[in-house]
Amino acid sequence: MISKTEALQAMKARRGEETIILFHNGEFFEAYEQDATVVATVAGLASTVIDGVLTVRIAETEQEEISNTLLDAGCAICISEMRDSDGNFVVNINQAEDYDEQDE
Repeated sequence: MISKTEALQAMKARRGEETIILFHNGEFFEAYEQDATVVATVAGLASTVIDGVLTVRIAETEQEEISNTLLDAGCAICISEMRDSDGNFVVNINQAEDYDEQDE
């Protein structure tokens, strides 16, 4: 099982500490920990603690607009689509046991 924090650390190792990682998680895109703080500040969104992790949730319908806001502010972003070993999208990162990452 991979936790949200582990998923974030893995993506930061691949994409760089300064890159904002947005995880597609169910009907939302989520930013965790320090990325959540940046997204909340730049995009004016509320943050909350989910499963013990500081999180900002962005509805799928708002992802493009928020991503553009982050890019306009000079942020580098990476959208992470996590899939299980059968290629199905993982809908809840905390439930992922075996995944492959696909970045856009």
